[in-house]
Amino acid sequence: MVAVILCAAVGVLAAVRRASPAVSKDDIPTGLVKRGDLDMKVYVTGELRASHSEMMTAPPIGGGALQITHLLHTGTAVKKGDLVMEFDPTEQLYKLDQNRSELMQADQEITKALADAAVVAAEDKVAMLKARFDVRRAELDVQKNELVSTIDARKNDLALEQAKCVLAELEQDVKSRSASGRATISLAQEKRNKAKLAMEQAQDSINKMRVVAPMDGLVALEKNEGAAGGFFSVECHSPNTAKEIR
Repeated sequence: MVAVILCAAVGVLAAVRRASPAVSKDDIPTGLVKRGDLDMKVYVTGELRASHSEMMTAPPIGGGALQITHLLHTGTAVKKGDLVMEFDPTEQLYKLDQNRSELMQADQEITKALADAAVVAAEDKVAMLKARFDVRRAELDVQKNELVSTIDARKNDLALEQAKCVLAELEQDVKSRSASGRATISLAQEKRNKAKLAMEQAQDSINKMRVVAPMDGLVALEKNEGAAGGFFSVECHSPNTAKEIR
């Protein structure tokens, strides 16, 4: 019985060895590894929100509605200073040319007023010299009254009084003409300052027609429900965003 059991065990063991394939060390898969960062990509559903955003508005310019001539689409990447939207500056360019013409005209008026004042001042100077000379000559004639007749002495006195009156009137006229000339020049200068200020305002409005990005980021057009006609607003979102997973 023992011999029969041993023979049976040996037979079963030999059958199992024949049935199972032989495995060698060369059949084990191997590979080289090295130390480094592990690149892992995880795909999830969620929402990206900007950590910082700034709204860009239309320039506060009166005179009617503004016409947009350039506008970037939502999602467009921009750098700080890049043009985002632009408005039609035709009306402001017209005002700029008109104010420039008024400025040039005011400069011409100032030049003319200064020239006229110089001419009048020169004429008044000559007239004053003549009037003073007449007074001085009349005074010399009066000093001779003791040597002439009574009638001639009276004539000399009247001539002196008349010369003094002419000089006094001329002095008043000179002051009036000088004040009038200064007023004319001041009005022309005021007109020039007004035209220059209007021209600077028009140029500033033209510059504001170009709305640039205040920072690096992405452009986003959003509905402005509070505006008349449902107008939209333009925002620039920072590229450094915070992620919210849903």
